Amino acid sequence: EVPKTTIDLVSLVRGFVRAPMLRGVNTPQRALRKARVIAVGSAGSYTGCTTLAINMAMELSILEKPTLLIEGNYRAPSIAAYLAMRNINSESQWKTIAPNLSLTEINQEYAGRIDEFMERAAAEFEFIIVDLGSISGLSNRLTDRRWTSTMTTWCCDQADELMITSRADYLGHHRLVQVIDLLQQTSIRAQLSFTQNMKS
Repeated sequence: EVPKTTIDLVSLVRGFVRAPMLRGVNTPQRALRKARVIAVGSAGSYTGCTTLAINMAMELSILEKPTLLIEGNYRAPSIAAYLAMRNINSESQWKTIAPNLSLTEINQEYAGRIDEFMERAAAEFEFIIVDLGSISGLSNRLTDRRWTSTMTTWCCDQADELMITSRADYLGHHRLVQVIDLLQQTSIRAQLSFTQNMKS
């Protein structure tokens, strides 16, 4: 399928850079789905990114919206620690932890077939909240071929929204400016929103 917009073209090329000659079918168009996917990324460290992702998922489940919370922060996973849980992926692809709330983490196995995994999740849930952790090196991750960058790349190309959290102090402002500079040079499909954590 011929890309219809420049962002579709960038997404297609990005797919080939990440996995040359491995994909049989590339889908430059964003997949149609009933689930809303919100990725939460951090402009730096200690911004409350994980806390925000957990609270959004819990509030949506209280509103009786079937919600999946995904740990996508490979470098410093923390959702399981915050929720005092172990073996998140031991039972199946996701673990039910409360009415209308399930939890999973993307490991190397799931990263290898992320499109298929997210398609199944989108068919079962109304909302999917992804904790990406720090996205300070976003432009490098989008062309990185390692499995640890798969979820970030998928969210930039396929998520409905990328919410970026930052701190209100000097360093937090500095990190946010760096991320915004990267975003100005990077084409992504996800709608951007910004949340500043005033507790620093």
